[in-house]
Amino acid sequence: MNQPKGAWLGFVNAVQSLGAFACYPLVAYCSNRFGRKKTVAIGYAWLVLGTALQTAAQNSAMFVLGRLFIGGVSAFFSIAPVLMTECAYPTHRGIVTSFFNAGWYVGGLLAAWATFGTRNYSGSWAWRIPSLLQVAVPVAAVWGFVLAPESPRWLISVGRHEEARAILVKYHGEGDESSPLAAFEYEEITSTLALEKEAAATTSYADMFRTKGRRHRSFISITLGVFAQWNGVGIVS
Repeated sequence: MNQPKGAWLGFVNAVQSLGAFACYPLVAYCSNRFGRKKTVAIGYAWLVLGTALQTAAQNSAMFVLGRLFIGGVSAFFSIAPVLMTECAYPTHRGIVTSFFNAGWYVGGLLAAWATFGTRNYSGSWAWRIPSLLQVAVPVAAVWGFVLAPESPRWLISVGRHEEARAILVKYHGEGDESSPLAAFEYEEITSTLALEKEAAATTSYADMFRTKGRRHRSFISITLGVFAQWNGVGIVS
């Protein structure tokens, strides 16, 4: 990379976020069209591709392209907490999703120490090793991902009711076909999806801006994420 500086250094750093930003609309479509698990699986494929490009980079273009794909991985993996929430036992959902969010900082800490440990290596391995280590934790977690069921909510939304009910009975009803909890969750999901479908037929995104109150709430919702990224260390890093 020949010690990048100025705007070029900023672009090399920001291109990862650019990849995530570009992929989010695609992720939303894939999640609803192909399912939660297949969407996360696409993220794994992009992770392998991005890591390979970045680790084996022979020039700036390869390195930047690798980071672009890695950014896309963040977008595809954003469906993971959705899958976890929709599959988790009701009383475990808060704990499971909290652990997922906390995991970002654990991963960041490990990545920082890995980079710190290789900073004085001679040659290109000073940055190739941290680049390669990007796959370490996801590979360790892939076995749990493979064993996890598909979201029963998504299965019901595409008409695969029996598969959804079987998952709820197995994981929430301890295999009891007459489990009240499994039956309640199945009916709850089914009725909620029906209400959402009915609401979608009579509303549009334009409704968010039709009244002063809605515009105010929409402004808060849209800008909250932007402002959250423009605070403290987020600006200087």
